[in-house]
Parts: sequence; C-alpha cells; structure tokens
Amino acid sequence: STDRNSVTPHPNAVPLGVLQLESGITLDRFHRGGDFVAGEANLRLGTWPNGELRLQAPNYFKSFAFEGRKEGSSDLLVGVKQEIEPDCLRKRGLDLGVILGTSLPTGSRGLSSRRVDPFLQMIAFQKAGNKYTLGSSHSIFLPSQALESDETGEVDISRNLTYQPTFIVFRSLGSKVDLWAEYAGQFFSKGLSLQLLDWGGVWRPRARHQLDFRFGVGLTNSAPRAFIGFGYSI
Repeated sequence: STDRNSVTPHPNAVPLGVLQLESGITLDRFHRGGDFVAGEANLRLGTWPNGELRLQAPNYFKSFAFEGRKEGSSDLLVGVKQEIEPDCLRKRGLDLGVILGTSLPTGSRGLSSRRVDPFLQMIAFQKAGNKYTLGSSHSIFLPSQALESDETGEVDISRNLTYQPTFIVFRSLGSKVDLWAEYAGQFFSKGLSLQLLDWGGVWRPRARHQLDFRFGVGLTNSAPRAFIGFGYSI
C-alpha cells in the first residue's frame, strides 16, 4: 500500500517493523517551459501498531522555464501516519487514515520556504465490490511565501493557507496490477487554484516490489499542461 504515485495517499500505514521506500521521477510541461523532479524518496517505518514514522527526502528539482532556470533541492518533510480502523468500519470496507507532518527548511535558496510549514491530511477509502475502491483525501497546508517588498525594501513572509481535495477510483486487475483515475485540486487563500486530472497504474512483479506509471493534464492555467511520472517502491 504505497502513497505514490497518485496525489491521494493511502489510508493504511506500513506494518510494524517494516521499512518501505518509495521513489520516482516526474516531468512537467507548462505553457512556458517545464521542470524535472527526481528522487521523490519517501521512507516509511512501521513504528507502533497501525502507525508509522515518515521522512520524505529533499527532491532534486530543475526548471526549464523561459523566464529563467532554477535548480536545487526542496525541503525535507517529516511526519507520522495513523490508521483509524474500528471493527465496525473495517467490516464495511471503509479505511480511514490521518497524516500529520511538517517541512523543515533544508532546501536550496529559491526552493525552500525558509520556515517550518505544517500540514494535515485526512484520507478515506471505501471498497466497492471485489474490483473497485473509491478514495478521497482532504488536506490543509500552511506554506510560507514571500510577498513583494514594501516601501522599506523588506520582504514579508506570510502563510498561504492551501486546501487540497482529491478524489480517486481504483480498478484491480488481479493481485499484481491496479489502475486508477483521479482529480486533484489546490485552492489557495492567495492566488489562483491549481486543478488537474491524472491516470496511472501499478505493477507488482514480485512480492514487496512495485513499479508505477502516471500521466495527467492540467485543468487551470497555473497547473502543468501535461506531466508524466515513473516510480519504484520496495
């Protein structure tokens, strides 16, 4: 049960005592240029019953925008995930989970927020028969962003409250292959929304090994025109 390669994470934590590594790359195409993201390494350790510690290593980021290029690493993310699965819900095929985390200002200049930015994600998956699963997540992010300099020349750093809803449908093709389709949005207290549609799948050629593929299109001007990604988890 990996959190990649969709925007919607999985509600389940990794089992107690198990270490799971998820990684990948993404290529984005914007109206004026694009960018490349590599690493996407997420370490998940089952640390207590139905709970895990999480560490998302900094990504390598390179932009090919016409207005100017950026290259460097993103911030480190740390957090925890907790399953919420009372028997009355599990028997009905409903899985719930919560992720609580924060970023740490370890990234490159121009890519780091230079602050500790907390976030909260709430996830629900509902089985629909033997082959389909419906899922949704609702997340709150508090990223720090620099505003334009005032008359004194100082830069004001403030929080840009961000709400991220997602909706996903999984289709199982046996024990080794899953396909999915998803809508994801980001709605900011300051700025235009970012919305997209994406599709993908995972293939598990062996026990504890998974390959994934993803592609999608943007629905708003601030989103990528198109993107594609690949990943591997163990």
